[in-house]
Amino acid sequence: MNCRYKGRVPIKKGCRVDLLDDEAVPYETIKVADTLATQFTVTKKGRTRFFFYLDKGITWRPHQ
Repeated sequence: MNCRYKGRVPIKKGCRVDLLDDEAVPYETIKVADTLATQFTVTKKGRTRFFFYLDKGITWRPHQ
C-alpha cells in the first residue's frame, strides 16, 4: 500500500530547502525526502526531521 500524499504541496520531493536558525539565517541546505499533507521530511545524519509548510520563512525556506 502506497500512503504517500499526492495533494497540493508548496514543495516537491527532491527539492532543496534552506534550514533557518533563530534569526532566520540559513545554516544548511538539505534535500526533501518526502512530502506529507501538512509537513515534509528531510533526513539528516540518519535521522528523519519534520518541517511544517506553515513554518516557511521561520524554520525553512525554498533554496534559491
